[in-house]
Amino acid sequence: MNKIVEQTQELEILADMLMVGGRLSEWKKRKPTDEIIGMSMAFSRIVMYVNQLQMEKRSFDIAISNIKKNKNEHIQHWKERAQLAEKALEDKPLNL
Repeated sequence: MNKIVEQTQELEILADMLMVGGRLSEWKKRKPTDEIIGMSMAFSRIVMYVNQLQMEKRSFDIAISNIKKNKNEHIQHWKERAQLAEKALEDKPLNL
């Protein structure tokens, strides 16, 4: 997914969580009923879960990026070796 779209979605989710969390906190201060306290706890668990998913995704993205970088370095290494071998063969006269 496009990096800008991902970052925009994360900011939107963060803004939504702040809005809902702020409202729940306000309600809990005004009238701390069992229902509001339960909703606040449930929302806290949702926020922690979303945060965990975001961190896992970032770790996965970093791992994939590192794997791709390593593979590209290996490909470049073998490409350079092949070019050296080709050059050595071109420079060497054929003895028939």
